[in-house]
Amino acid sequence: MMYAGYSYYSGTYCGSLIPEEKFCYYSSRASEYIDRQTFDRLVKGVPQELADKVSSCCCELAENLYRFSVDGNSAGTGIASEKNGQYSINYRSDAETIAVQLNGSTAGLADLLYAIISRHLGNTGLLYKGVD
Repeated sequence: MMYAGYSYYSGTYCGSLIPEEKFCYYSSRASEYIDRQTFDRLVKGVPQELADKVSSCCCELAENLYRFSVDGNSAGTGIASEKNGQYSINYRSDAETIAVQLNGSTAGLADLLYAIISRHLGNTGLLYKGVD
């Protein structure tokens, strides 16, 4: 089940990073991540009061998955190291750059995705790991 369509992404969420022809793939991967982290609590349907939170979460996850994919990846946005003799520059990947901004380390994409889902769905009870 996809939790956000392109019309929600471009209209309500106001996203523009992912091209329309690629959005379905990344939204599906983001939805799978949401299902995994919520222990499939939303598979039978999203409660109306959580619909906007879940869709926004899906859009933000999809954007970050796109950003770190081959499709959305640029040469990197931050310099990781630079050497002067025989001139050499190494760039951080987008994933490393955002992870550094998140928590001061190169923890990676998994930490970024979990931070996103925690921000959107953390207070809904959907991420509860115990028994209901």
